[in-house]
Amino acid sequence: MKQYTLLGPGPSNLHPKVREAATAVDMLHRQSEFIDVMDDVRSRIRTMMNRPYDNVCLLGGSGGLAVEAALRSYVRGKVLVIVNGYYGQRMRDVLVTLEDVEVNAVYHDWDKPLDLNFVRGQLRHQPEWLVFVHHETTTGLVNPLEQLVGLAGQTGAATFVDAVSSVGSMPIDGNADVVCFNSNKGLESVPGVGVVVSPYNIDSYTHGALDCDNYKDSQKLEYTPPTNAVLALQAALEVLREETPARRIDRYNSLSSHIRKQGQRFFIQTLSSCCSNTVTSFNASNTRCRQIHGIARDAGFILYGGKLPDQFRICNYGYNLTTEKLDELFHAIHENLR
Repeated sequence: MKQYTLLGPGPSNLHPKVREAATAVDMLHRQSEFIDVMDDVRSRIRTMMNRPYDNVCLLGGSGGLAVEAALRSYVRGKVLVIVNGYYGQRMRDVLVTLEDVEVNAVYHDWDKPLDLNFVRGQLRHQPEWLVFVHHETTTGLVNPLEQLVGLAGQTGAATFVDAVSSVGSMPIDGNADVVCFNSNKGLESVPGVGVVVSPYNIDSYTHGALDCDNYKDSQKLEYTPPTNAVLALQAALEVLREETPARRIDRYNSLSSHIRKQGQRFFIQTLSSCCSNTVTSFNASNTRCRQIHGIARDAGFILYGGKLPDQFRICNYGYNLTTEKLDELFHAIHENLR
């Protein structure tokens, strides 16, 4: 099967060390060596997040599963949820199904910076929780994490952050209460591990497979974890440590800047500000989007379809992506797009 360069928001092309770790050895999830791996992964995540004493729940599934499990486990009472993209809407849709939750949804344009003054005004209603997405891959919009955490803290609200597309690629405020992400995207591992970081003394309100408490202790595994994905994640965290988080962010910054510079020769960028360093969205008709996807595939690249009509996205996760490789994509577009 042909190997393509993957330019979607995860999964991405794997570092050889990560691919090897995923397949090098088979383990039972209850053997002592694997429990040591789970504990090491938790320790590395605590260090990365600067949260040495908090829970690290490792679920078998996607980042979206981790987000839903954490909402169902932890969030009750009055909730202010910011909806300025597909994933904020999805969290709102989960929250309205929960008992003992009163939802106030702040709807905002999906392609414009968040109005912090409006959020500040809504926080005057004293919600127990502020729920939002850090990086909305719908368009590549970045919500101001540090400022939102600060505003919530001023009113006593806890913060719930969908950081699925930002951990590993952007700084994460250590004062956020519940933070959810996954093993691929910015961590550049294989999919399969959803991660929830939460305060050590937080209460869970649910039971069963979506109860995060079932995934915070390696010695008390209620459900079988994805052993090979956890092994790959351990290797990916070591690759990140060797690269350093700051250099990875710099790498992403450089690649995304190159995509925007080259892409704006042909297309209009969806966002004018608050852009992420990993996802760039361009506007084009649906017909032209299909042409671009075909041209990219013929040139050895897989692009990601947009969540909005008349839109496509180019992402720059993956260990081996270079500006020279991206130039091959834009050359193919220049030569073949009619």
